[in-house]
Amino acid sequence: MRAVVTEVKICAVPFTDPQANRPWDLLSGPDLCCEVYGPDGARLSRSGTTRDVRPPDLPVTLDGGFALAASGPHVLRVLDADLMGDEVMARIAFEPEQFGGPKSEPPGCVQFDDGDTIVQLQLSWEQSS
Repeated sequence: MRAVVTEVKICAVPFTDPQANRPWDLLSGPDLCCEVYGPDGARLSRSGTTRDVRPPDLPVTLDGGFALAASGPHVLRVLDADLMGDEVMARIAFEPEQFGGPKSEPPGCVQFDDGDTIVQLQLSWEQSS
């Protein structure tokens, strides 16, 4: 079976760039979107963008609609989408085969929490082709 991400929920993100010690966007909140990359490094998906996000706006739900590879390392990047280029706010590495054991029910949601960033993937499951 393989997981299909139906939506990505951004529950927490740092609102300042920890390296530059400044807000991601000077005059507004960051414009959040995410990208997911598969084991071969190819981009599987890029979500739409939610503009000018402030802390009270969280959680923000971004679109999914893409399948993960059955196994291997994946990377989800939470981005501040800017006209002059995207800034990576968070990078989350994961492997879908770790979502559940062979005898367990596959989860409908998985959460990644690194302290500053909390992301949930809502999942449906389909037979691998």
